[in-house]
Amino acid sequence: MNHPPAPAHRGAVRMSSMVLIASFVLAIVLSFSFADDPYRLSTIGHPVDQIALAHRDSPYSHITWVISEAHNYAELRFFDKVEGGVCLVPSWADLAQFNRDGALDHLLMPADANLDGAPPSRSWPADRPKPNPGTLTKSAYVNMFSAGVLLNDRLIAEAGGDPRQAKANILVVGLGSGVGISLLTHHFPEASIAVVDIDRVVIDMVVDHYPFLAWLRHQQTSDGRPRLKMGREEAVDARQYIRHESLRNDDGRRYDLVIIDAFTDGSTIPPHLMTREFYEEVRAIMPDDGIVLSNIIGSYTGRQHRILGGSMRAQQDAGFSHVHNIPLMHGARELNPEQTRNNIVLASAVPIDPEGHAAGWQRLNRWQPYPELPTRRFISRLIWLIDNNPNRIYAISAQAPISADGRWDSLRSRLRQLVGNQAGMDNPALWGMSQDSSLIEEAQAMVLADFPRAVGWNSPIPRGTRILFQEIDWVQLARDNWQGAINESSRRQVPGRRLLHRADHLIGEDARGGWIPRVPRFTDARPNADLYNR
Repeated sequence: MNHPPAPAHRGAVRMSSMVLIASFVLAIVLSFSFADDPYRLSTIGHPVDQIALAHRDSPYSHITWVISEAHNYAELRFFDKVEGGVCLVPSWADLAQFNRDGALDHLLMPADANLDGAPPSRSWPADRPKPNPGTLTKSAYVNMFSAGVLLNDRLIAEAGGDPRQAKANILVVGLGSGVGISLLTHHFPEASIAVVDIDRVVIDMVVDHYPFLAWLRHQQTSDGRPRLKMGREEAVDARQYIRHESLRNDDGRRYDLVIIDAFTDGSTIPPHLMTREFYEEVRAIMPDDGIVLSNIIGSYTGRQHRILGGSMRAQQDAGFSHVHNIPLMHGARELNPEQTRNNIVLASAVPIDPEGHAAGWQRLNRWQPYPELPTRRFISRLIWLIDNNPNRIYAISAQAPISADGRWDSLRSRLRQLVGNQAGMDNPALWGMSQDSSLIEEAQAMVLADFPRAVGWNSPIPRGTRILFQEIDWVQLARDNWQGAINESSRRQVPGRRLLHRADHLIGEDARGGWIPRVPRFTDARPNADLYNR
């Protein structure tokens, strides 16, 4: 039975719950979602201004490009799961403004760039141009892809110490929205990237509605390698493609970095891409110092702990003797071992952890995502109504943008005053919260003036509802998310227990000895990862 907190602790409890709410909201903003329900634009909790740019069905999924100007995103959704989000601004064309000393020459949009692609859906306004996203990601896990290049001593040495000149050959398993390719291209102009995705419709959706990536397929590095290989040959099962690669290359070793980011429409990793034999095939197309970077949704001790532990064990069993995890923190101060989150699992035959590869981790600590882009320029301002139903844990009732329209100045000023009341909150986005009924009524009136059918706003608002204001600087958020993840993964302990994020500490020498309990072994004979994925 739960008892009310003692009076001396009520303030701390209230503050804790406010942090929890803000962290939950930020996780949703960052697309930390695992549901596989059909995506409906008018669902409570979704931005009121979002619209479908294009939709197609495939044998594998329902695929929709969803656009929200107020939230600054183009997201590719498989059912209700986000396959990576790219910021609408800075757009591809905008990048020219920030090209100091030629740092962004490799990204500049040519005057004759084809921005048409395929026609948008019928619901897209006829007078509204199609979006032209650039390279800034809103997905925290995608932001970590750079680590796979930065930790490779050989690539950095051959580049004279300048990561931008690293001639990395990269294979990405799972295209998603393509924003991971954009991030790698932004930071590593000399990288040659191949993408394999079993679903041809996903490739078509990206080529047809993400002009930058459509253009990138026809570009080359300074030494003549394709900057992006993504076509009909790559629309195959990853294991089939990898086996073919190992046969057609003289030494069978081509890729310095292999990124595994493949999911089904249910947010689960295909079981045959989780086994020891699969990782053995991956190792066969890499040099000895190659790195595998896998995006694994799981936890240390909570739900889906076996999927994370089983993945790490499969990589160890495949001969990657050094396996290290970078857990995504999503603004939290401390790691919660029970929380399900994105994990960036790194594997190599050479040391890659902070203790075994200090020079590489110094590079990670010095690294700044998107150094050419300014802060305080690309900002989303959002308002939310937070449900106070005790049977639901801080359910999101509704959300809406605060536009630049002058009519919103009074409301924006009142909401902005809330931010100062939350100084010291451990959230990469500024935020503030209130139960002021007059403030909620003013916000409701403004939202309905612009969006009369806004779900969650177009009905009487229950007593006890709270209004939350967020201001997100997308460039700063990318940098904060990067540093937060690197800091956590470098820590030596969590409260009450020593913890290194290496596999030998997480899964132990056998299935009983580590932080993650009951770790399974995934093999082709027993590819039972699907049993633990959900």
